[in-house]
Amino acid sequence: MRLAASRNATHCDRDTAPGIETERISLQDQMEPSESSRPAIELLDSTSAGCIESIDAKCGKTATMIVVRPTPDAGSAPDYLHDERDDLMESVNDRLASVGLQLPDEPLTPGGNYVPFVWSGNQLLVAGQICRVGEEMQFTGVIGDGLTVEEGQAAARLCALNTLAVAGAACGGDFSRLRLLSLGGFIRCVPEFGQQAKVMDGASEVFLQALGDNGKHVRTAVGVYALPRQAPVEISTIFELVSDND
Repeated sequence: MRLAASRNATHCDRDTAPGIETERISLQDQMEPSESSRPAIELLDSTSAGCIESIDAKCGKTATMIVVRPTPDAGSAPDYLHDERDDLMESVNDRLASVGLQLPDEPLTPGGNYVPFVWSGNQLLVAGQICRVGEEMQFTGVIGDGLTVEEGQAAARLCALNTLAVAGAACGGDFSRLRLLSLGGFIRCVPEFGQQAKVMDGASEVFLQALGDNGKHVRTAVGVYALPRQAPVEISTIFELVSDND
């Protein structure tokens, strides 16, 4: 059986983001009725790589599939993406908007020779995020020496929003089954500073607001001498893909 892919404006929907590419393609069954019992599906060369969620390949009907193409070294996204990802992304945006926050339009590009995220089984590891918007740092300096705790919290919130943007790209915008397991915080501060946990509350509150119960996490907050681009805060996260029954 051979399926032809239709890529006209009404049947093709492609999203790209650092580390992942997804494409929804309309497939028109071209097999003869006598071939309907053949189980094999031969895809066109342009769609032969990737994870396929589902194909309704009954004779004479149009089917839809989603192809996921991770970029090299990013790992493979679990095969669970579905057509509701835009609505789910919107609900996260709505929850954040209710407290005056907004996800970045695009995930940050990596600042070195690494990928923005990696899937390992059902766990999603997101690279460390700092408080920049595009290429512009929003805060720089040392907390306790020029920067206040409140400014540190604001920097941590930006780090969390940047993390969610990457996580959203990694899961195709479907946050519904993504749970935050661990949050690690690095705070650039003076040696006598002792409110690292209070600074990291800025990031934790973003994840709880965006993900609800799935945003509950364990956490580490440590003071450090220096961070990339003179950032006052950097965070590192591990998420988990949970089943519907969890």
